[in-house]
Amino acid sequence: MYTTNETMFPTPKGFRIYDENDNEISSIDFANKELRKKEILERVIQVTQSIQQRSAEEKIVEDQDSIVKTVYIDSTKIKKLEKYFRINSDEFSNKKKKWYKPKLAPVYTNANGIYCYFQTENGIPSNLRFRLQYYSEDWLFFSLVKFSIDGNAYEYIPLKTERDSGYGGYIWEWFDEFVTDSDKELINALANAKSAKMKLIGRQYYDVRIINQRQINSIKQTLELYKAMGGQF
Repeated sequence: MYTTNETMFPTPKGFRIYDENDNEISSIDFANKELRKKEILERVIQVTQSIQQRSAEEKIVEDQDSIVKTVYIDSTKIKKLEKYFRINSDEFSNKKKKWYKPKLAPVYTNANGIYCYFQTENGIPSNLRFRLQYYSEDWLFFSLVKFSIDGNAYEYIPLKTERDSGYGGYIWEWFDEFVTDSDKELINALANAKSAKMKLIGRQYYDVRIINQRQINSIKQTLELYKAMGGQF
C-alpha cells in the first residue's frame, strides 16, 4: 500500500490465529496448520500483486498520450511478425481495439498451452498478458507455478485460477493475467530460454511439464511484436 499510494500505515507487530469462536489458537497444533498458514501467505501475496496490477493498468492509461508522441514504430519488423498472430478486432469498441494472439496458442480453453498476448487501442499496444492452460483427466487445483529455466528457478503465483470440466471426464484449469513489472524477469527468461519446464503445484499433487521450443519462440515473438509496435517492456 505504501509503494502504491505513498501512504504509511501502522506496521504490524504480531500475527495471531483465531478460531470461529474468537479463541486464539496461534500456539496450538491442529490439523493442516501449515497448510492454513501457507494459504494466508499466498493471499497476502495475491493482494499485493492485485494492487500492483491496478496501479500498472492506471499508469498505462495516464501515459498513453505521451507514448503516442514518443513511440518508435518498427514497421518492417511488424510486417515480418504479424503473420505469426491471429488479429481480432473488437467490433464494440470505438477506439479500434484489436487483440494479437499467437497462432500457436490454443483457440479454446480445453487444451494445454502457455503464451503471451496483448491488445492495441488505435494502434498503440497495451495490456500485455500472460496465460497458462492445464488440460488433464485429473483435477490439480494448482495455485503456484514453479519454473526451471536454463538452470534458474522462478515462481509465479496467479491472482486467480479458473477451473472447468467437460465431456469425457476431462478438466481444465487456467489463469490469464496482466503482466506487471515484477513478472518481467520471468517473461524475459521464458522468451530467451534454451530449455524450460514448469511445475504446477496443486492442493495435494503436482505436475511437471516441458515448455517446448515452439512455445518459447511464441513468447519471444509476442514480446518482439509488442515492442516493435511501440509497447514499453
